[in-house]
Amino acid sequence: MSNVLNGYRYPVVKVFNGTTLVDTIDLPQPDIDGLMETIEMQKIEHELFDYSAVQENKGFYIVFEISYKQYINKTNLQNIIKIVNYALQNYSFKLYPRADCMARSFDVNLTNAEFLIGLLRGGIAGHKGIELVFKTNTLQTILESYNPEDTYVVFDQWENLVIK
Repeated sequence: MSNVLNGYRYPVVKVFNGTTLVDTIDLPQPDIDGLMETIEMQKIEHELFDYSAVQENKGFYIVFEISYKQYINKTNLQNIIKIVNYALQNYSFKLYPRADCMARSFDVNLTNAEFLIGLLRGGIAGHKGIELVFKTNTLQTILESYNPEDTYVVFDQWENLVIK
């Protein structure tokens, strides 16, 4: 029995050039700060002459913050550098926030304004300070969640239908 929705495993990033799959990158399990999903509501608000307020919700964006601030090894850091280089070359990304819930996927942009690449004290153990930030590139209109104990339809890594 699980206490989480939407899965608990590591994130997966698929890289596309147009509609062609170029690369699939399995990121490591995030550190203690985890993978945070922030819902950014998009709405139109008006204050009327009688000082009442009218609001129309248009949807939301999801911002995914994947933390490796505490530790990341060189192999995984190289994968993150690959993602940054793909973004610099204007490739597109599909993020699967949790590998055990491939039914949840989002077309995203890498939105980091900067990257901090730190070295752990002594430099032997690895790196720190890394955080990836992705944001959905289209407005979402339904906030969905998946219970791992329920049966649901997913697509495997080859885009084949799988019933779980």
